[in-house]
Amino acid sequence: MTDGSDEIRRLDPVTLEKSMDNLVVYDYDNTSVDMLNELEYIDGEIWSNVWQQDVVLRIDPDTGRITGKIDFTGLLQDEDKLQGRVAGVLNGIAYDEETKTLYITGKNWPVTYVVEIVPP
Repeated sequence: MTDGSDEIRRLDPVTLEKSMDNLVVYDYDNTSVDMLNELEYIDGEIWSNVWQQDVVLRIDPDTGRITGKIDFTGLLQDEDKLQGRVAGVLNGIAYDEETKTLYITGKNWPVTYVVEIVPP
């Protein structure tokens, strides 16, 4: 769970009591990264978007170190924007573990994208 800071709170899934120390998220140069927003656990990693950015971070759940960044700038095309409404920022990440399908959406986005992440 996150409150928009640089920390991820780890809670017991049954009692919702704090179960471990908070996980501080930091970048390649050991700078903490705040504004963590939507979280999703995908294949042993925590994925989080950064509020007000079209970026999703891949985070090591043991250390808090960022292992990758995915830039979704331009994903929402002009033709997908609702007429008369301002599209907000990316803030929706969902993952179907069974089908290995990643879904991305955002505030006031009229569509949800199915995304395939391919290594560089």
